[in-house]
Amino acid sequence: MFAGTAVIIRHQKEMYRPNGNLVRSFARRSFCTVADGNLETSKVQIFDRHLKRKQRDRAAWLLNRKDSLVNTVADNLVDRLEDVKKTFPSALCLGGSLEAIRRSVRGRGSIEKLIMMDASYDMVKLCKDAEKDLSSDNIETLFMVADEEFLPVKESSVDLVISCLGLHWTNDLPGAMIQSRLALKPDGLFLAAIFGGETLKELRIACTIAHMEREGGVSPRISPLAQVRDAGNLLTRAGFTLPGVDVDEYQVRYNSALELIEHLRAMGETNALVNRVKFLKKDTALAAAAVYESMFAAEDGTIPATYQVIYMTGWREHESQQKAKRRGSATVSFKDIQKEFGVTAAAVDNLTGSLCSTCTPLCSSPPSTTKPPPSPPAVTFKPLPSPPAVPSRPPPSPKPVHKAPPPPRFYYFDSPLDVVPPPPTYISSGGSGNNHGPPSPRFVYFPSTQPAGGGGGGPGGFGQNSYPYPYPYYMYDSKAASWSA
Repeated sequence: MFAGTAVIIRHQKEMYRPNGNLVRSFARRSFCTVADGNLETSKVQIFDRHLKRKQRDRAAWLLNRKDSLVNTVADNLVDRLEDVKKTFPSALCLGGSLEAIRRSVRGRGSIEKLIMMDASYDMVKLCKDAEKDLSSDNIETLFMVADEEFLPVKESSVDLVISCLGLHWTNDLPGAMIQSRLALKPDGLFLAAIFGGETLKELRIACTIAHMEREGGVSPRISPLAQVRDAGNLLTRAGFTLPGVDVDEYQVRYNSALELIEHLRAMGETNALVNRVKFLKKDTALAAAAVYESMFAAEDGTIPATYQVIYMTGWREHESQQKAKRRGSATVSFKDIQKEFGVTAAAVDNLTGSLCSTCTPLCSSPPSTTKPPPSPPAVTFKPLPSPPAVPSRPPPSPKPVHKAPPPPRFYYFDSPLDVVPPPPTYISSGGSGNNHGPPSPRFVYFPSTQPAGGGGGGPGGFGQNSYPYPYPYYMYDSKAASWSA
């Protein structure tokens, strides 16, 4: 009732502009309003409702009555009336796919009176003009121009409220659903279909990439949509009983991204955000179309677009509806139920045997005399032959280690290191035995335990006139790096 009065004041304000204080004080008692006194449903303004009304007016001229997406969603929504035995003499259809809903309700739900409402005058006029083709279904149809956020409907006045693809553009979705519940009679039904959060996910990705590439930032091009997990909470918050939510996803293929935009315009689903960028650069639009086709194009050249539709069902409370008991109100425990009705496994076997002995002859027929089929022979698997043993190679014999002879005592000509025996007086440095000279630094003499041989001239040998050296010796030539005895 208050909602209807609010709409009347709003229209009078456009024509006569009454006192703003009166409008402001009345609206504060009825709705959440903005500070300037304009009638709005929510302080948080997400969508421009005036712009959305213009878009709906344009969609009335571009509407395609053979739109498979809109017709499928409307038919699936109204088809839920077939699952209910209750009849709905009076119904209210909110803004959205009005014409598709009007064609789908024929012969369903026993509807006698249908009120069709939309914020767009051109859309309501289009539906009224199309009523001439549907005059044979005996449904009284009324038409009304009003906003979903301010329902001009009396409380408890209709049996059914239907909204097909319209409520997702409201600023206060819970408030609009609460008003729909108040408009229903007790045990009335609420049916709604809205676009879900996965709708146009391909277009969202393409626009984001194009904006980042061309403009260095992101601008909101697709409106925020409700998620599936939020739909049940919305029904409960609005006060509906027996809430039900289910989801369908549809994929529509277009020849190009521009054809997708034309389809959205024909449905009235173009951008209506308050904080939108009002101008779209040409190069950004072309970049978004190119990204869309490069990332999501199919093999046949078409591009897909995903539409997620959330269907919501709720009832207004009534005493005849089944209700869950209050938590903790149970009077019988499970232990008592087990004692009274519980049957053990042994008792079940005994009960089955007693029943078989007294049941029909079909159960007590003699056992079959046919022999069971022979069991297949056991399959034995022979073990695989072990591979031949690889002869192990003997470990390599260690290389012989040539031990050097024990280090003999040795002398240098000029400085004996070990004075055993004493160094000779003269030692030839080479040539004939008579040639005596200074000792050569090339030679090192080692005493030996073998008896001495004859002396003679030669490099480092004993000459004829030299003192006899009583010990044999080894000679090492440092230049030739060799030993000689």
